[in-house]
Amino acid sequence: MLQHHFKAIFRSFLNRKVFSSLNFLGLTLGMMAFVLILEYVSYHYSFNQFHSQLPQIHRILLSNGEQANEWVPPMLAPAAKETAPQIEYFARTMDQIGGLVQVENPENKQLKSFKEEDLLYADGSLFDIFSYPFIQGSQPAQEFTVALSASTAQRYFGASEAVGKELLLNNQFGKHLYTVSGVFQDIPATSDYQFDLVFSLNNFENPATLNGSGWAMLTHWNFSAYKSFVLLAPGQQKEAAESVLQPLTANMPDYLGNEVKLQPLSEIHLGAGLSGSIPSFINIQFLYLLLTIAVLIIGIAWINYINLSTAIGITRAKEVSVRKVVGAGRGQLSIQFLGEALMMNGLAVIGSLLLVDMIQPYFNSMLDVSLSIGLLFNSWDLGLLGLALLLVGMLLSGGYVAYFLSKRNPIEMLKGKFSQTKGGLMMRRGLMVFQFIVSISPVSYTHLTLPTKRIV
Repeated sequence: MLQHHFKAIFRSFLNRKVFSSLNFLGLTLGMMAFVLILEYVSYHYSFNQFHSQLPQIHRILLSNGEQANEWVPPMLAPAAKETAPQIEYFARTMDQIGGLVQVENPENKQLKSFKEEDLLYADGSLFDIFSYPFIQGSQPAQEFTVALSASTAQRYFGASEAVGKELLLNNQFGKHLYTVSGVFQDIPATSDYQFDLVFSLNNFENPATLNGSGWAMLTHWNFSAYKSFVLLAPGQQKEAAESVLQPLTANMPDYLGNEVKLQPLSEIHLGAGLSGSIPSFINIQFLYLLLTIAVLIIGIAWINYINLSTAIGITRAKEVSVRKVVGAGRGQLSIQFLGEALMMNGLAVIGSLLLVDMIQPYFNSMLDVSLSIGLLFNSWDLGLLGLALLLVGMLLSGGYVAYFLSKRNPIEMLKGKFSQTKGGLMMRRGLMVFQFIVSISPVSYTHLTLPTKRIV
């Protein structure tokens, strides 16, 4: 029996090549767009999830009641550690500082120069808070020490061990010689904070090492030149820490803010709203909009499949009526039509995945991101949602077509009255109107733009 149904389905596809091709193309393109958008959304949902202590990591913010700022004075973080027993570690970071790095070529003893943009000054405790595991050595805890990413160490020193080697950094803080204390794994692309070199902040305790840039001194309460992070002890809540940190604002000028806030790292990438006061990297409403567009696109593809299938059903009226006359029950016809729908959708799923694989490099290049099908497996919530939507859509679209074609009276169909049924006609018209409404609706906001990559 099963073999008979497969033969009937295959024969139906061959006998209606144009109709089958149109349905296959429409479903394939709709599913391809759905998968690509779901990949992009999953990519942003996966940011910062690799940190083993993610629930405990928070960024220190200063707020004036209307807007919060991630730039804080360097004295705030150590003072917060002393004030709030809930805080286990703190780390201050200074970014947006480039420089010229020179290292000695081990082969000819000549200096090699590298212009670096992604360098960071930070407390060594940064590596106690974030999950940036070391391959060699350890964090830059001493003065004039630096930690390198694995790819940077390879660029500078090739295959030889980098720990213990020296490099010369020349930037606005002057020219200083640093010793490599360790090499850490390259930071994943799904991290909001990207850097290749981490220089010890201990240098700035000595004003002589600042080359006249007094604003960078670690003893300042008046300049907000640093981003600071804290790690709460296990089981501690940020509200309890925030409640004891508020008096610290008395040490700062009013224009820096009058309230200390702790923002969970898990909430840094996806902001809560369009006009949220807390800084973030991308608006979560933008992702909701993309998910809505993805659902509408694949919904239009299924509606198109239903319209074409029910319209072509008029030409299949005699086939259905003859099969009923010779004894085929409604259940048997439903199984055949549902099988056709599921097979068509199944082939479209395969075709869409092949198309996604083909255009993935161009799509990634256009958005300047690293997307792949694997992201859907890393984000189980979205992956399962997408799979469930596909299955439900396939069953509903195929089930309706099967029900519509199998319920007709054989006598009416033999008399050619199939096309005059008001129910089917109204359904097709309603679905077409819905398609047009979706296609012309203003489903995008002009003030929402694709996010740009940011560095800590």
